Amino acid sequence: TLEGKEKALGIDCYKIKYAYSELEGDQPTGSLGNMWFSVKEMEFVLMEAEMNDVILQPGIPPTHAQFRMALKTD
Repeated sequence: TLEGKEKALGIDCYKIKYAYSELEGDQPTGSLGNMWFSVKEMEFVLMEAEMNDVILQPGIPPTHAQFRMALKTD
């Protein structure tokens, strides 16, 4: 869902809210978050999300996780 325009990392962006859910498996993964894409180039700038029942490494039970991924700007 397009939430509007705002700055992220000092860049004019479109903010997009998303929801994702797997439909199969005993403990399907789900994720809610926001993504920001530059207005000028529509390039990825930033993503923040929370995930439920995500497997981060084989052998470790599914867990809750929060993450932030950002454009490297140096």
